[in-house]
Amino acid sequence: MIPIYDKKSNMNTKPEIPSTSKVIDNDMNQLREAVLKGVYNDATNEKLLNQTGEELNPKIQRYEELKNSTVNSGTAIKCIQGTIIKAVSGNATALFTFQELNEMFGVENCTYGNIIALICNGDGAANGVHFNGATLQDNTVYVTLDAQTNSNVRINYIIFYLG
Repeated sequence: MIPIYDKKSNMNTKPEIPSTSKVIDNDMNQLREAVLKGVYNDATNEKLLNQTGEELNPKIQRYEELKNSTVNSGTAIKCIQGTIIKAVSGNATALFTFQELNEMFGVENCTYGNIIALICNGDGAANGVHFNGATLQDNTVYVTLDAQTNSNVRINYIIFYLG
């Protein structure tokens, strides 16, 4: 076990840190637990942050799996997000072409089967239109509206590339 170092009483001495050959998994788990409990004790989400290393390991591992997840093609899922202002004349407007998405994702094969687009009206107070959703047509992601308009609209988007 790693001894607890009390800086007040041991001000002029060195802490007893075990050599590499003496560190065992249990020592590392105790150290991780001490850091989590000590450093993050005043955080707003104490329930999560006060968990021990053993409780967090599966969550960290699952996060890493999801972060590097792949679909059938073996390519990691990619995502872009942002906001853009587009002029609309009618009830739809082009958001991005597949060629533009290829450049944004750094790939060459964006198509109907590997793109998912989520959108919303980024400023509902600026105009009264409701966004119905995104539609993929003519190698383009379109934003569809519930009414005709001749105005600028702010589009908040998140687009996934599935490989």
